Amino acid sequence: MRCGNNPPSKLRAGCGVVLAIVIGILVVAYRKDEQRNKELAATADPARIAYLILDYVDEGTKSSATKIGDHVTVEFRIDPWSLTGSTARSHFLSSAKQLFRDYFSRLPEVNRVTIVGTGPFKDIKGNESRGRALEIEMTRQAASDVQWDNISTNNLPRIATDFWQHPSFE
Repeated sequence: MRCGNNPPSKLRAGCGVVLAIVIGILVVAYRKDEQRNKELAATADPARIAYLILDYVDEGTKSSATKIGDHVTVEFRIDPWSLTGSTARSHFLSSAKQLFRDYFSRLPEVNRVTIVGTGPFKDIKGNESRGRALEIEMTRQAASDVQWDNISTNNLPRIATDFWQHPSFE
């Protein structure tokens, strides 16, 4: 389909329909994002924060979060983003950046956040299992001088309190 100068009327109508669909999708996505941001601003529940950041768009991540004392641990599946090790790692770090920023800004009693990404593995005999693929931890002290809007996710492992990745990601 060509939408250039003076297209025939059927093509012009087709372009109009495609444009209307794209605009509709963008409006729905914007409203959903706006609703998520309102819910995120109103909650102090660690599990709800994890859900709104990780699962709201993609239920496949199946996140969970627990808070014991001043420590929050978040675990989620990286499978939906595991096309390659690089995409899984990139998505994990991007999610970790959002989670660290939100937990430390919304929950003043939290002093340490650990984020664990789990994934599918297959051993040399073909046996499948699920296990820890990536893990990152940050303390409030380490996060205190991070400019979250300006930091590259690639630098997150270097400034984190602790970082571990499965050897298959190296």
